[in-house]
Amino acid sequence: VLDGINLKIKKGEVIGIIGKTGSGKTTLLDLILGFIKPTEGKILMDEKNIFDLNRSWVKIIGYVPQETFLIDGTIRNNITFEFNNNFNKELLEKAVNVSEVKNFTNQNLKGENLDAVVGDRGISLSGGQRQRIGIARALYKDPKIIIFDESTSSLDLETEKSVMESIYKLKRDNTLIIISHKNSTIEKCDKIYEIKEQKLFQVK
Repeated sequence: VLDGINLKIKKGEVIGIIGKTGSGKTTLLDLILGFIKPTEGKILMDEKNIFDLNRSWVKIIGYVPQETFLIDGTIRNNITFEFNNNFNKELLEKAVNVSEVKNFTNQNLKGENLDAVVGDRGISLSGGQRQRIGIARALYKDPKIIIFDESTSSLDLETEKSVMESIYKLKRDNTLIIISHKNSTIEKCDKIYEIKEQKLFQVK
């Protein structure tokens, strides 16, 4: 699927990766996450092979998928996955502020603020709000690297713009990798790469 990929990402950079469906974006993502091993070459962090780091590599990564899975619980439950008030208040506060989760005002939400119940699979929320919870969930882990995998592809243009503004606020404290098939999603990235014909080309 991929052949001779060379990529260096510096701390604090925002990297965009684009490509058509089937071009290899998911494979590249799986390699970065450590789900699969390359048949040749290495994936290094600070000159250390990520496959020698055991779970310490996974612990510094936050992942925001295309569809954010929500349980029928409160907004707080869905961010922290803690149900006995055994959560980190400082990390939660930071996560909801950056992702703008605190601004939810849906009339059909059962409750107020973080105690509001989202309903089965987040039925009481819009697509943009569900994605913001996904961002907050990733931030709550206090990751050093955050990967956004087609995280805004199902949103309308106005909502996508708002969500992307929330994402770019993370730039100072985190390294961001944004995978998309739309140029508009990654236009503000520091560097943009395109996967085409098994190769990786820098286009910005």
